[in-house]
Amino acid sequence: MNRFFKTALACIASLSFTTSEASKIHNKALFNSCNTWNEVGFTIGGHWEQLNSYPIVSDYSMSPSAGIYYKRRKDSKAWIIGLNAYQANYTTEYSASHQFGTADTRDTAKKGDFKITTVSVPILFELRPQKHFGFQFGISANYNLMADDNNGALTKYYGDANVIKPLNVFGVVGFEFDILQGVRLAGNMGMGLLDVNNNKFVQFKDKWLMTNGNLSLIVRLKKIYPKHF
Repeated sequence: MNRFFKTALACIASLSFTTSEASKIHNKALFNSCNTWNEVGFTIGGHWEQLNSYPIVSDYSMSPSAGIYYKRRKDSKAWIIGLNAYQANYTTEYSASHQFGTADTRDTAKKGDFKITTVSVPILFELRPQKHFGFQFGISANYNLMADDNNGALTKYYGDANVIKPLNVFGVVGFEFDILQGVRLAGNMGMGLLDVNNNKFVQFKDKWLMTNGNLSLIVRLKKIYPKHF
């Protein structure tokens, strides 16, 4: 009889220990899942861009910007991928047909004036030194969907307004700051890594590099925690 009771007590103790360990594992998984989530949302703000080249006027071009994003967050680290759209306007410093210091007979005395519509796909890594503020860095692949000739001068002389190559890649650094639950303020700056001179202006073979920046509000639409069992 004593042996029976000893065996029963041993089984109960073992079961209690196993249940306790299982509970700890479950609670740890639950805690980890609370610090890991996916989220989707949209961004809206302002974009500025500068084409550092001659004969393009080096003024900053500013326009509204909008986009969508997906973020994978774990503790203080996150990966972000987005899709944004914006426009930029540029003009030349002289008439569109000006070549080698002389004016062509087709010169309309109009400066080249064109607008590009661009989509960008940023891929960023975020590190938060504290709960409500984070630094971001990564790259952005930008593609010009179209180039519109605003006054017809470039098209008249060159056939179209595609004076800038359509593809560019930027190195990006920025920040993100929580201002409300599900609403954040973000800003970034980018440096173009590729030469975008499409060689329309034959006499100017210099490398054309872009810089840009963005300031936007980020609005989270959905926050998804991973499932746990």
